[in-house]
Amino acid sequence: MARQPKRILFQGLGGAGQRHLRIFRSLLPDAEMFAWRRARKTPLLKPDLTVDSSGTLEERYAIRMVSSIEEGYALSPDLVVIATPSSLHAEAVLEAVHRGVDVFVEKPAAISVDQSRAIESAVRAGGVDFFVSFQRRFHPLVQRMRSVLASGTLGEIMSVRINVASHVPDWHAYEDFHDLYACRADLGGGVLRTESHELDLVGWLFGMPQRVSSVLGCRGPHRLGVEDSADLLLDYGDYAIQVSLCFMQRHQERRIVINGRDGWLDCDLLLQRLEVGRHSDGDVEVVGEAVDMGTLFTAQAEYFLDGFEHRSTEYLEAIRNLTSLVEAVDAAAGKGWAASDRGQAG
Repeated sequence: MARQPKRILFQGLGGAGQRHLRIFRSLLPDAEMFAWRRARKTPLLKPDLTVDSSGTLEERYAIRMVSSIEEGYALSPDLVVIATPSSLHAEAVLEAVHRGVDVFVEKPAAISVDQSRAIESAVRAGGVDFFVSFQRRFHPLVQRMRSVLASGTLGEIMSVRINVASHVPDWHAYEDFHDLYACRADLGGGVLRTESHELDLVGWLFGMPQRVSSVLGCRGPHRLGVEDSADLLLDYGDYAIQVSLCFMQRHQERRIVINGRDGWLDCDLLLQRLEVGRHSDGDVEVVGEAVDMGTLFTAQAEYFLDGFEHRSTEYLEAIRNLTSLVEAVDAAAGKGWAASDRGQAG
């Protein structure tokens, strides 16, 4: 049954929040929308995250700003869209759930296992719907990759490599990246919790590993109080997954390579190209499907409104897996990287 919220409260309207606002307004033109903003520093943005000086958020999206979160809830929303910094997600989620309001929250939703458990307990008891924005699940090439894995075409998996490289100083031209949540420990930053889409895909596609080894570091040229690089080895017994994450690398990459006994798969999400090869006959299937981020976010919102089942635990499992994996990585690394890392010098 389609979900048609009549009143939506937005909590946070930075880059991610405005993207959700733009899409929900297009899909729900008659919904009443209001927002509470703690900082109010992000101006009206275009879809490419550049500043739009032609108007205001209120004018563009017919949204009302409230002076406090209490005022927002006094307007009786039936959905809250949470896009605050990562460290504030869990508190906002729990408040919404305790008020009986459905939740659509930016990833990662929780930054610790304790937070994840608290959210799961509250959601199960509260009877509300809970959804996390992991929009890369909706990329058609990721969907195709999942189908290939389920079909057994590759045979028994032998190895998996995942490389993610981005450059956080280029993310938001309208603000100093040092102030961005990704680069601040107090806001739940660090590459593990920020570039968490592929870690979500690990749990979604392969489940949880038996053992974890990891090395974390701050290897870029900037003094950050969080890790900007993470190298993980996830042991599944019969095979292992290597994951390399970095958000201080100018050469961009988003790639998943899977080697099986019967074939192989190479998914490049920057080139938007998927190759699937079979050893038996040497055949290689090539699929190219270019979609922009707006398309992924729209597909996700449409699924939330029309396909996501009431009281589904799909995303409770997602945050449980993600927080468990991140805490295992932290523990394996020993959190001892900062003092000895060359990126911290000078």
